[in-house]
Amino acid sequence: MKQELENLKQEILKHEVISFDIFDTLLLRNLLKPTDLFLLMEPFAREEFGIEHFFKERIDAEKDSRVSKENNETTLKSIYSVLEKKYSKNLTKLLKKELELEEKFLTFNPFMKEIYQFAKEHDKTVLAISDMYLPKSFIEKILSLNGYSMDYVYVSCESQKVKGNGSLFQYVFDERQFSKNSWLHIGDNLVSDVNSPKSFGIDAFYYPNVLSRSKYENISGDITESIIKGILQNIIYTKECSPWETFGIFCVAPVYYGFTNWIYQLTKHKDNIYFLARDSYMVQKVYELFAKKLNKNMDMHYLYCSRASYQIPTLILGSKDLALDVLTRFNAAMNQKVKIESILTSIGLNPDDYEKAFRNFHLEKDTILTTKNVYHVQKFLSYIYDDIVSKLKEKKDLVEQYLEQMNMKNYEEVNLVDIGWAGSTQYALSQILKNQKITGYYLGTRKKMYENVKYNSFGYLFDAEEPEDIYKHIDANIMMYEFIFSAPHGTTTGFIKKKGKIEPVLEVFSQNVTLMNTFQQSAFLTCQEFLKYYDELKYMPTEVVLQNYQEFILNKRYEDLVMFSSVYEAVGYEGGKLPFVQEFEEEEIKKDLKSFYETISASLWKDAYLIKGANKEEYEFFKQELFSTKTKICGMIKSLSFIQILRAIRYPRTTIRKIKSLFSKQNS
Repeated sequence: MKQELENLKQEILKHEVISFDIFDTLLLRNLLKPTDLFLLMEPFAREEFGIEHFFKERIDAEKDSRVSKENNETTLKSIYSVLEKKYSKNLTKLLKKELELEEKFLTFNPFMKEIYQFAKEHDKTVLAISDMYLPKSFIEKILSLNGYSMDYVYVSCESQKVKGNGSLFQYVFDERQFSKNSWLHIGDNLVSDVNSPKSFGIDAFYYPNVLSRSKYENISGDITESIIKGILQNIIYTKECSPWETFGIFCVAPVYYGFTNWIYQLTKHKDNIYFLARDSYMVQKVYELFAKKLNKNMDMHYLYCSRASYQIPTLILGSKDLALDVLTRFNAAMNQKVKIESILTSIGLNPDDYEKAFRNFHLEKDTILTTKNVYHVQKFLSYIYDDIVSKLKEKKDLVEQYLEQMNMKNYEEVNLVDIGWAGSTQYALSQILKNQKITGYYLGTRKKMYENVKYNSFGYLFDAEEPEDIYKHIDANIMMYEFIFSAPHGTTTGFIKKKGKIEPVLEVFSQNVTLMNTFQQSAFLTCQEFLKYYDELKYMPTEVVLQNYQEFILNKRYEDLVMFSSVYEAVGYEGGKLPFVQEFEEEEIKKDLKSFYETISASLWKDAYLIKGANKEEYEFFKQELFSTKTKICGMIKSLSFIQILRAIRYPRTTIRKIKSLFSKQNS
């Protein structure tokens, strides 16, 4: 795009008169297709005038109005005359509604705005020429509202001349007597904006419109989808964007906006809302946009919290067995390395004070938890449980003081926002704020939530794991979703009292900050654009919100994998970093396919990998080869009879030898 911009500027310097096409060139509609505007008009047409299927009626009326016109051209007034004749009604209000919506959805093209300004700075004569049924006065108004001050504006419906057959260019020439050699026309239609002016003897520059540049193929016809995707393509394909900016605009912004819009609709009548750190960091920022635009006054707070800082201190309010279970939980699938000393440190205990106790239980402070020794470690923690309770009581007291400082005890109902999934922080707060109702709003909720939480919690993309298909997708790629919601600050490890004020203690955080700031800022700015259409986007299908990011995750394009190969996430107490995309030597994979598949299935981005040193073509070839290998093995297994399967289970080693032999023959 940068080169295209420079090429066009060089062309402008060679000419004195610059004419622009208007629609899809100077001006863009924040809709996927221009005719989608008529879908927006359907409720108004039905309720005010009893016209059903206005979208089709409006398109047909335009076709009919062109039949008897010179050059097959028409006007907006003529189009509505056809409709008025059909319905025997005065449709002036409907015509005005169309103009109102055109004004609302038309916006300037940043690429062309720069070109226009360049031409003006170099004292070129600038004019706009359009084949359009909208009145010239209206078009001049829209151009002015979007920062274009043209020397002349020509519209086909006024002159009954059109660009397509060259008659409009002739009309302008006859009126202005521009030198054809010094005239450059810019537009998006190969016939009317390129071939026609060239045949007339003036130079032309072809500017492919954003729809032809975009990735969109499968469109549902939903007006919400049209607005969202129209805005996205108008941002991405009109300026130079880095990969992380594009990621924020295209994938992240719809999720932020859809989730925040849902929260706003459910909480706009409440008097308070608390956004939980770290996963509600960006949600709060977008929510503040809603509140400002819609003049909503409510108490909004960013509450520093984490599992370690809230759930662990409140363990003393429950049973000892539950406390020991929570303290020793770890995710074996993600290869979390949790040491005993880390558990003690998180509680506030010094591991060096328990050397004798370690020896009594045949443990070391750097012993790593496993599924085999976890019960043994719990027995050790039970032995020192009085010390644990003492420290946790201190932590709980600080948490309670912090909540009081944050005015949380002032409300009958406290409203929480978090990403999900089991409501552990909501449960911890309910243990402290026993006389208050606590309601949670989450991106998604699981079935297994705490009993006193699940009936006061709501999930957006999935609620109690329904719908199942969305739940399964997000559950399989949960770190990809947590990543886009993470704040660019460290986890809350606890609280400390300074000069009479309770302050959060945050762990040092450095990974991914720069790229997170980049994609989150671009997503935030895109949400500002979405919010211009609050009324139209009030009820958004989750499929539309999720589609772009879901496809990004599932498609695993080479360019996206390379982008994410630099992203890491700390997992477990030890702060060990795991990559979202792992890299392998080609021979390493071929040598042990089983280990390879096990490793990538547990990756932070499930099944995402790259081959060390391989370019895109080499990677795609290897991926296809690997897929063929997997298909062959699956085919062999499917071809086995029931008796052969039973034998395979009974004699696994023999079966493996036979499969290897068969596979070897197929390869040869």
